[in-house]
Amino acid sequence: MTSHLPVAIVLPLLVLAASCSSGGTATPTSPPAPAAAPTTAPPATTVAPTTAPAAAPASTGPGTITLDVSGVTGARDLILLGLVPPAVPGQAMGAVCQPVGADPFSYAGPLLPVTGDHPCALGTEPLRFEPGTYTMVVAAIRGGEQTPQQCTEVAVTVAGDVTVEVTELGPPTDCSL
Repeated sequence: MTSHLPVAIVLPLLVLAASCSSGGTATPTSPPAPAAAPTTAPPATTVAPTTAPAAAPASTGPGTITLDVSGVTGARDLILLGLVPPAVPGQAMGAVCQPVGADPFSYAGPLLPVTGDHPCALGTEPLRFEPGTYTMVVAAIRGGEQTPQQCTEVAVTVAGDVTVEVTELGPPTDCSL
């Protein structure tokens, strides 16, 4: 099942996110240690399954989505917003809402259920998504504005816990809002 973000849902959420002053309950993590220099440029986004210990079988059921943003530039003083809409009406939307205070910026945390009337009103436990393919929008938005300054869309396939890695955000035209 593919889930797309309809304009009627996304635009009001971006307006509300623009008024958010804090980033919910997710806690930023330290940036990962720098990797060896690649011989070619890495992709802007990748989706990597979360690895389980060698003795445990890989997860194939519902799972969490973790957003891992590293080295993103040009987003200082904006709000990082990661959104995955519900697969079916009535389910919670998954979101990350995190103020950006550094340039470059790094953050890693699970998508949490939206519990209020805007995407920065988040629950405390990671949201579990049913298996399927979802479209995640990752955007940097300025408070009080409706249009993201930067964004990207990522197709996420859930078949257990997954991590979405984002190393750069593109112009607002990179998203279908």
